[in-house]
Amino acid sequence: MLNMGLSGVSFVGSDVGGWMGGVSGELFARWMQLGAISPFYRNHTQKNTEMQEPWRFGLEVEEVSRVAAAQRYRLLPYWYTLFEECGRSGAPMLRPMVYDFQDDGSVHTLSSQAMLGPHILLAPVLEAAATERVIYFPEGQWMELESGAVVEGPGLTTVSVRLGALPTYLRSGAIIPRQQAHESTDETPIGPLELELMPTQEMSTFTLYEDDGESMAYEDGIWSRRTYELQSTPAGAQLVMGARQGTHSPPQRNLSIRLRRVDFEPYVVYWNGEKLPEYKQGQTPTLPQGGPGWMYDSEDLAIVVRLPDDDEESVLTFEYPPGLKENASTVMRRFRVEVPEGTDISSPVYLALSSNDWAHIPLEWAQDEPNIATSMVAVPRGEWVDYKYTRGDWSTVEKYADCSEAANRYGFGKAHPVKLDSVEAWAGDCL
Repeated sequence: MLNMGLSGVSFVGSDVGGWMGGVSGELFARWMQLGAISPFYRNHTQKNTEMQEPWRFGLEVEEVSRVAAAQRYRLLPYWYTLFEECGRSGAPMLRPMVYDFQDDGSVHTLSSQAMLGPHILLAPVLEAAATERVIYFPEGQWMELESGAVVEGPGLTTVSVRLGALPTYLRSGAIIPRQQAHESTDETPIGPLELELMPTQEMSTFTLYEDDGESMAYEDGIWSRRTYELQSTPAGAQLVMGARQGTHSPPQRNLSIRLRRVDFEPYVVYWNGEKLPEYKQGQTPTLPQGGPGWMYDSEDLAIVVRLPDDDEESVLTFEYPPGLKENASTVMRRFRVEVPEGTDISSPVYLALSSNDWAHIPLEWAQDEPNIATSMVAVPRGEWVDYKYTRGDWSTVEKYADCSEAANRYGFGKAHPVKLDSVEAWAGDCL
């Protein structure tokens, strides 16, 4: 795919799952992840081969496939802009590292990772049973997309992986437009246009391209472009949103802007020179619908701003102390588990984590949700951890419904996970 892109044929991909023969669940999950970051993406096989829909490989592979596809749909505004640029200039969407870092000899023959456009580094897992992945980061600062974990280049870094891992990093200066995930490109996106920002001292730019996404009217000039300019300042950062150019009008929407990393409490955010209201929402990662404003998400280490997306030029100025905290290598992650009917709730459920030497940590029973235990627990930011639920020691560990040994669960060190786990049975019930 990388060689084809350099040769002027960028709209390329593979038949996810393979055109011939069978595929294991692990290989299929990894192929779905690779497909989701390929310009051309489809699950396809010839007649009379083994069926390979995601749900045929079990719940874990189905969920991994769903997450990979959802990330692609969330990045469609970015993808769409890259496709339009490719149509004009031939610049490939998916690029070998040497395309953007020609002076770095370490990437001249590197083909196991790639850049998606100018701002996103992708390092899919390409080996069976992998629990680690070595990634090369060129010079500069890189940030893991979901967790905000920061890596300094140049050099090799080893990161933990699990089956659900598709390592994705933003290059310093990144301006990434995203949207909420949906099930088809025929659907009108619901919710705000999101901008992921990672400022750096040198000014960076990204020009978002949009048209109606359906007709050929763009050939008659019915399209729009809007250029965003981002730069760190001595007092924080500044984002200049240029006036929208062109005759296409996108649907009425808000902007949700997330700027990271901001490790220390911000002072103020200005919009066109006027102070924006600050919303206090605790750990809530989104703003209310009441109007323009901003909040500080201390777990995600981000400033989140909500504005209307109009056509005029406007300027956002962020003021906050610079630098990264030394103790920001962990993040408080909420664990929630539903226990089987009949579980004794007079004593706690415990969480055993690999990142905590498998110590058993008591959880609290939810006040308004029957049979659900929950708690916030510190985990390594940007790392995968294994865990299980017990009633206090390994003799009471969770089991599958047929009383067989339950596999380790795994989770990622990022703020605001939404997963609800479910225990099928306890070891004590299987005697």
